[in-house]
Amino acid sequence: MLASFTESMRAAGMSARTEVISAGLEHADKQAAERLDVDVNEQIISLTRLRFGDDTPLCLEYSVLRAARFPGLLGLNLEGSLYELLRKRYDVKLSRAELLIQQRLPRTPPTSSSMRPGGPAALLTGSPTAASPDRRCSGWASS
Repeated sequence: MLASFTESMRAAGMSARTEVISAGLEHADKQAAERLDVDVNEQIISLTRLRFGDDTPLCLEYSVLRAARFPGLLGLNLEGSLYELLRKRYDVKLSRAELLIQQRLPRTPPTSSSMRPGGPAALLTGSPTAASPDRRCSGWASS
């Protein structure tokens, strides 16, 4: 099973905190449709969250999920571990992920006073796969 940001912070002896920057439904563009194995224009959930370790901002996280797979998600508290929420509420156990690391500036200007515009950043893109009968990608995240 994959370790979440929250679990990784706990293991490092730090406290994790999350600020939700945005959360909503969108229509899948071609890239999202291909990655999530859905039709173009199908509804997807888009989340942008600022993740902290011991009150230090560590990453701006973008998550995209299949809306049909996670009904009601946007009405839940998204300020904790998304992996834990998916596991407890939707019985999704993320079993593996592919990770790509690139250096680049955040695509969304920081909205928290604790992040510097134009500051250094790395782009981490992961595609977690659920341990479910269909083995479809449930979503992807980049930080």
